[in-house]
Formats: sequence, structure tokens, C-alpha cells
Amino acid sequence: MATSSGKDALARSLDEWRLADVSFEEADSERARAGAMLRQLQAREIVERTYWAEKEVPFSLRVKAVETGLWSAEEAIDGLRRIDFVGRHAFVLHHLRVFPDASLRAVLALVRQPQPGDGAEWFADEAALAAVAVRLARAGQHDAALDAIRGPSLTERERAVLGERVAQAAREAEERGAPPPVEAAESRLGQLLFGPKHADRIRTDRGFESVLEFAEHYAAGDHLALVMEFACSLEGERRARLVRALFQSGGELYDAPGFVELFSPEEQREHLRAELARRERPASVEILHTLGRAARLAAGAPRGVLLSLYLDEVRESGGRVRVRGLFTAASLAEGDQRAALVDEVLAQVEACDNLDEEDRVEAIAAVMSLVPAARAVELAGRVLDAVAEGQIGRTQAGQRLMAIPDPAWAALPASRWEPALRWALENGAEFFDWTSWQQKTLPREVRAFLEAHASPSPAREGEDEASPSAAEPHAWSAGGELSPEQRLRRWASEAVSLSEGERAALAPEIDAAVRAILAQPDTEDGVLCETLASLPDAALRAIWSARARADAWRRTIDISDPALFAYLSSEHYLHADAVLQLILRLGGASALCDFARMLVSLQREPAV
Repeated sequence: MATSSGKDALARSLDEWRLADVSFEEADSERARAGAMLRQLQAREIVERTYWAEKEVPFSLRVKAVETGLWSAEEAIDGLRRIDFVGRHAFVLHHLRVFPDASLRAVLALVRQPQPGDGAEWFADEAALAAVAVRLARAGQHDAALDAIRGPSLTERERAVLGERVAQAAREAEERGAPPPVEAAESRLGQLLFGPKHADRIRTDRGFESVLEFAEHYAAGDHLALVMEFACSLEGERRARLVRALFQSGGELYDAPGFVELFSPEEQREHLRAELARRERPASVEILHTLGRAARLAAGAPRGVLLSLYLDEVRESGGRVRVRGLFTAASLAEGDQRAALVDEVLAQVEACDNLDEEDRVEAIAAVMSLVPAARAVELAGRVLDAVAEGQIGRTQAGQRLMAIPDPAWAALPASRWEPALRWALENGAEFFDWTSWQQKTLPREVRAFLEAHASPSPAREGEDEASPSAAEPHAWSAGGELSPEQRLRRWASEAVSLSEGERAALAPEIDAAVRAILAQPDTEDGVLCETLASLPDAALRAIWSARARADAWRRTIDISDPALFAYLSSEHYLHADAVLQLILRLGGASALCDFARMLVSLQREPAV
């Protein structure tokens, strides 16, 4: 991705994002605000996907691209600016050798200064700085070398020791001898393909044809490296044929030791171009759960639009993901569509080979309440049998049994339900949701059995007195003794019980608490996400203004990140519910639908 197209796309998207930020601040209607929000979100998506695509370029591929001249040092440095600072520092520390002396000052700036999107977590890596300092000194750039080891947390002695350690490590790497000898590649590959007793078949013409097929269609990772090592030991026509098969395989050849020996400089560059081209477009991300959450938030016609988009994505998946998506959609659909989806779920349960019994029972439990009574009894029997036979994990057994509709318990004899309940209680009673079980309308026999075996946890002493609902209506706001986070949590627990006038009177304090949190780093966003549903519109606009703007963007590197717009390619927005609530409340249901359409559009034809 360290190409002019990737660089230009990122810069263009950031510029468009900043223009949309201004439009949001100037919007004087919900429609104008929704349009600005969508432009902000689209620019964010492109920036994030560009970042994740850049992150997917392995270090070894970056090194080869510079060594073969595909990338200039400047292009390589520009690409490193677009990955997270931990990876950036690691690359400089371990692959500094690929940069020429003339680029060392730019590399120094790369590791000692935060780059756009680094966030408050950034720090200067002392080891990387020391490594650059050593190279600068060797290149005769002594002033820059001294400046490099001044990032102030280290004493002079510590800097000197660190610099010596880096220099010593470099000397040891240069002096390190060849790796210990290993068994010949021919023997190892022969054993892999034909077994220990017939490894010598690799020397026959038929055996070599098998090697060619394996190289072109199946070899990957360590096996691909082994084939390349074997190719290096060959000569003449066999070597040429195997090299051709490897080149046509589409495998990642650049990382194997034999890459330079086997392929001409032009072939090396051609292969590297192909590998970089595969990563040239912005990355695809997991949007399925975001679409499902959006459909759950909406109602009426907008839910229908969102559900259709969600189902299109679901049906492109397979196995467990498809089945879970279908029963989620069934729970959101109505009428004939719901009935059709339930039938599709149950058909998948029987037909899909990629499911185990636990997956099948999960799907059955999810739709049992959506089928006619007679069908529910039939399905309940299957759930009971699976639990009784120990096919369901002990942490999930109670949940699967609780999903059985109340009338189905009455229609089943004790000989069917007692073994399942007994197994679940004996193996996982601590995972039972006793409160929910007590709310079910169960037959007397079932309830008696549960009461005889149950040991629900008693309420903690003083729990009622400590609960927020037991506090005086406005005691929490008096005296200023609570932190902004505590104020918001107390507000969220009490806002429903307050009158409209009381809520209006307290709104300025809530607005002040929100703005106090927004003035802090986005590591405090967890409480905003938790309390979002209870906050007034003015507070939501303040949150969006502070966190959705381009200058607030930073890379997410931690799955536990509390930031409102924390983003991982495998999860999309980690706090999708909060982001979607903001879109719905500030832009309306049509904005939610437009956002979902935009996600699908980017997924199918990513913008570059």
C-alpha cells in the first residue's frame, strides 16, 4: 500500500472528512446533519480500511520491495506512517538495514514523533531510537546521532548502555555462523509426500510429477519453503520446471530463503508486484454484526431495508455464520418472512455439514418460540436429548433449556425433561439464570424438580440500599462530590423515573459532565457508550462533534479499546451499538439505512 494511489486515497479521504466535519457543525436541519454524518463515516471507513490493508503487508514483503527497487526508501517510510506505532517501531528496530544512509534522518523522525492517528498511547521507542543513532554515527552523521539518543526518560548512563547493547547485537548478528545442518530437502519432501518408507519415489518421473502438482496447487508456508529448498538442489530441466510451477502457484514465495537464488531479478519484481497488488485495495471488514444491530435498532419500513441488506450478507456466508445470521434475521422479521426464515434455519440445521450438534441445538433453541406449538414440542425433545447426552457444553446447557417455550414443558413427560435438567444442574448449576427460570410459567412437576435441586445465590447484604434506584432523586447531583463518570452512570439509572421537568432541570449538569469527559482522552469513552441511550440530544451532538471529526481519528490496536469509534477489521466498530444509536438519534432512520448501504457498497467495490 505504500504507493502513490494509496497515499493519495488516504490524503483525499482525510480532506473530505475535514470538510464533512465543518458541514456537521453548520447543519441547521436533521437532513443536513445526516448528510454530513454520512460523509464523515464514509471517509472514516476508507481511512480505516486503508490502514488495515497497509497493516496486512508483512515486514518481509516491505523489505523485499525496497531491496528490489520496487519501493524507494521514501515510499517505504510513507507506508510505515500508516501502520500503528508499535509495528512501526518494530520494523525500524529489526529492518533498519534496508534504508540507505541518506534516509536515516527521515527514519529518525518516524520513530521519535507521533504520526496522524497514533493517539495518546504513542511513545518513542528507546531501542529503535538507539538503533538509528548507531547507524547515524557509522554514517558520519554524529550530530544527528547524538540528537537521536537525547524521546528524556533515560539518564546519560542508560543511553550509553542502551547504545552499546544495540551495537553489540549488530556485531553478534554479523558474526553469527550458518545454521546447523538439517536433513536434505529431497528426503524431507519425499517423506512428506510419500511417507517414510517410500520417500525415494521423489526421484522417479512419476514422483516428480507429484512434486510439481504439490508445488503449484497445495504447498504453503513451511511446505512451500521446503519445495523451494528442494528446487535449489536441482539442476537442468527439473529445476526449470519446478521453478515455473512455483512461480505459477500464487504462493508467497518472497519470504523463502531460495527466492533470490531461484528467480531472476525481473521475476522477483513481478512476484512482488503481484503480492503488493493483492493488498492494494482497502481491506474488507466484518460488517455482518453491524448490519444486524442496525436492523434491531430500527422499526417499520427502515427495519425491512436493513434486514434485506443483512440477509444478503448472511447468505454469502456459510456454516455456523450463515445459520446464526438466519435465526437472528428470523427474530427480527414478521409474518410470512419470519415463517420462511424459520423454515430456512431448520433446513440448514439438517443439511449443513459444517455444524456440530451444539451448533444445531443453538439454532433450534433460537427459533423454538417462533414455530407452532406442536412443532415446538418436537424441537424441544431434540434439545432435551442433546443436553441429557452431554452434547451441549455445561456453560450453555441451562440457556438452551430455558429457550424451550413454557407450553412445551407441559406437553412432555418427565422421562424426557428430567434427565436433561438433572445433567445441566449437576454439571453447570452455577451458570443457571435462576431469576429468569423463576419467571417462567412451568408445570408444577418441573418447578418442584428445580426447587429441589436449585441453589440460587442470595442477594448480597445491603444491595438494595446501595443500588442507585434507592437513592434520593437528586442527592447524586448535590455538592459536586461525584466525578463526571459517576454522574452519567447515576443519570442513566434514574432518568427513566424522573419527570420531564426534572430531566430538563438536570440537563445542564449532564451536559457539563459529558463535556468534561470529552475534554479527556478517548480512553474515557466507555462510560459514554454505556449511558448513551439516556443522554439528551444536545449531549449526543457534543459527543459526535468531539469524537467523529478527522482530527480525532486514531488507529485502534487493542480489542478492549473503550474509544467510541474503536475499529477492528474483524469486528468493525467495537462499540457498534453506541455508534448506531448516535446515527439514529441525530440523523434519523433514513441515515441508518444510508450508512448500511454505504458499508455494503464499500465491501463489494472498495474505493481507492
